[in-house]
Amino acid sequence: MGAPNNSAWAADFLFVGRAMAARLAASVPALRESLMVDEIEPTATRTRQVPAALVMLHDQSPDGGGDGYSDVSVVRQQWLVFLVDKTGRNTADRGGEKVGPLLPQIVQCLHGWRVPGTSRNLAWAPGAPTPKYFQDGTVMFPLLFSTQFSV
Repeated sequence: MGAPNNSAWAADFLFVGRAMAARLAASVPALRESLMVDEIEPTATRTRQVPAALVMLHDQSPDGGGDGYSDVSVVRQQWLVFLVDKTGRNTADRGGEKVGPLLPQIVQCLHGWRVPGTSRNLAWAPGAPTPKYFQDGTVMFPLLFSTQFSV
C-alpha cells in the first residue's frame, strides 16, 4: 500500500468530467445545458433542453503499477462529449442548424485545455462512436477526449 493519496482523483473519481461540463457551460453560450451523465439513453434526451452537451466517462486504465505489486502512478481517462440537438425537422427554431457550428466550438473549448489536477492537456481523440439519429428528431454527435493524471 502506498502513501496517502491527496490527488483530485482520490477525492472525486469523476473530477475530469465535472470540470469538462462546467467549462462547456461557461465557454459555449449556445449550449442550453451542459452536464455529466452516467449513461446515455434515447428517452433521456427528450426532456433535456437542446442543444446540450452530455459528458460521460468512456474508459479508464492504469499506466504503471498494473502488475499488482506496485502502486498505480498514472491513470489515463477517455471522456465522451455528446452534442444533443433536434434535427430541425420537428422544431420551429430549426435547432439542427446549430450542430455544425457547435461541434468545432466544443473541440476548441476542450482540446488543449488542462483540467486542474491532471498532468496532460485534454486531446481530441479518434475512436468516438458514430452519430445516432432517433425517430423523434433527436441527434447525438459524440466526440472523444483523453487525458491522464497522477494518483
